Formats: sequence, structure tokens, C-alpha cells
Amino acid sequence: MMSKTSKEIKNNYKNMMKIDDKYEDLVTNIVCYIRVELTAYDAEEAINDINEILLGAQDRGENLFEIIGDYKEFCKEVIASYKDSVKNYKLKMLIDHIPNMIYAIVFFFALDIVILVLSSKPNELSDLINIKYTITLAPIMNSIIALIVAIGVLKFIAKSSSEKVDNKKSAILFFIAYVLITISFVIIGLLGRKVQLITLDNISIPIIIAFLIVIVSLVSMVKIPLDATRGMKKSRNRRGINN
Repeated sequence: MMSKTSKEIKNNYKNMMKIDDKYEDLVTNIVCYIRVELTAYDAEEAINDINEILLGAQDRGENLFEIIGDYKEFCKEVIASYKDSVKNYKLKMLIDHIPNMIYAIVFFFALDIVILVLSSKPNELSDLINIKYTITLAPIMNSIIALIVAIGVLKFIAKSSSEKVDNKKSAILFFIAYVLITISFVIIGLLGRKVQLITLDNISIPIIIAFLIVIVSLVSMVKIPLDATRGMKKSRNRRGINN
């Protein structure tokens, strides 16, 4: 059953496709900015309201660039209308990230088990069945870092999407960030592995589940950019039809 947020996302996408292509970048920037500053449902609710404003203005033949003005300032006002009405919105956002945190922890535990199996190189099925797995803090700590990094990257992209960026400087900053994040994962992994919680015997079923989780996750990681590419093609095709 589709959740309320999923329904809103689907509805918002349909409405965004009704907006003239010359405003595509403007709409994309607004959507990205809103989504990283509000909870999932609040963001889609706000985007739905914005879509109605834009579609209404478009039907009246008005210029949407003039209606919005500075899209960042426009977004800040929308965001403030949600945050100011809640005493501790940061706590609300933290709670909203709990499902993502759970997904990340499950993935890193599954990845940890897969790495253990592949590194142990079992010769027979009995060796595989008898593999022991020690639960440590490493996957949990890596999950926290991964989620923080993901949120940080999304915020950076959303807030700098319309700014002219020096490609050489961006490449250097990206490389430095990549190295620092990699080092952080390694250090945290080593420290986290020292904190052993419990050792499990006979993890044959968890091994199967772990491999399935990792495979599905990798497929999803590949599917996301492919879906984005298809969306761009649809947009170009629609643009071609309109022209």
C-alpha cells in the first residue's frame, strides 16, 4: 500500500511535468531546496502548494521567474512557515530520518557479513554453515557517518545548484572530501570492531539474507541514475513534442 508521502511525490511529479520546460531548472532548484530542509511529508506538502501557485500563474500567462524572484528567498519563507510552527523542528527531522537510519544499519550489517563470508573463503557448505559472526559497533557507526554525509551532500547540492562553481576547485574539494570520508570509515571501522557485543554461531540464514540485501541495494543504486536518465529523456521528448 502506497504511503501518503509516496502519493504526494507521485502527484507532485505529475504536476511538475505540466509546468513549461523553460522553468524546469527553477522548479528543480525549488524542489531540491525544500526537500533537504523539511521532513519528507512536509516537503511534499509544501511542493504541492508551490505547484498549485506556479500552475495557476502559468494558466494566467504570468512569468514564473517574476512570481518566484530569488528562489532561495522564496524557499526560505516557505520553510520558515513550517519550522516556526513547530517548537523543535530539528527533533521532528531527526525522527523522520529514523527509517533511513534503520535501512543504513541493516545494509552495513549485511555488507559486513558478506565481506566476512568472502574473506573466509569456505571450501565446503559445512564451512559456510559453521562461520561465526561477531556483532560489533562498526556497522552502526558507519551507518551514522554515511547518513550524515548523505544529508550534507544533498544540502550542499541543493544550496549551490544555481551558483557558478569552479570545476577545478570542485574536483579538488570532492577529492579531499572523498579521502577524508574514506579515512573516517576505516578509522571508525577499526575502532568499532574493538567493541564486540555478541558472537553468533551458525549464521547460514543471515548469510542468505545478507547477500540478498546487498544485491538488492546494489541494484537500487544502479537503478536510481538510470531512472533519472529516463526521466531526462522523457522531459526532452516532451520538449520536442511541445516545440
